[in-house]
Amino acid sequence: MPDFSTLTSEGSLLVMHLISLIMTLMLILMSLRIVWRVEKQLDTFFKLLTLAFFLLFLIQMLRLLVAASIIENSLAIDLLRLAPFMVFILALLKMNALIKKLDKEK
Repeated sequence: MPDFSTLTSEGSLLVMHLISLIMTLMLILMSLRIVWRVEKQLDTFFKLLTLAFFLLFLIQMLRLLVAASIIENSLAIDLLRLAPFMVFILALLKMNALIKKLDKEK
C-alpha cells in the first residue's frame, strides 16, 4: 500500500484534480448513455447536462495542468468555471418548462 503521508501539498492537490477529472469523465459517459435512451422531450435536458459535465471535465483538465505547472492560471480559466453553472441553470429551466407543459396536459 502506498505511503500517502509523504505526499507534498502540491502532489496531493494533483491527485485530487486527477480524481475529479476521472469522476467528471464518468458523469459524461453516464449522461451520454442516457441521452441515447430517453424520449425526445427529455433529450434536450440531458444534452444540456452532458454539455455541463463536459465543461466541468475541461475545467478539471485545465486545473490539473495548472497544478502540474504545465500552463499558467489565467482569468479565462477562472471565467470558464462559471459556464457549467449557467448550463445547469438552463437545463433546469428546460426541465421546469417540460413539467409545466405536462401538468397542463392532465
